[in-house]
Amino acid sequence: MKKVPIQKFSGQIAGWLEYQDNGDIIASKFSGQIVGRYIAAQDITTDFSGRIIAHGNIVASLIPMEGN
Repeated sequence: MKKVPIQKFSGQIAGWLEYQDNGDIIASKFSGQIVGRYIAAQDITTDFSGRIIAHGNIVASLIPMEGN
């Protein structure tokens, strides 16, 4: 399992991508609140409530980047 920071243009950490051993990726805000998940076995991205929002991996786009 690997945890990668996602940075704003200013260099502040906006959130994290946590890569799971099974290929799934969990996206969370800096505070630790989960905002979405990529499920590799189904090739879908879901929001925090589990609703499918895309086919493919767009989980990094769910991390809020407001405020540089």
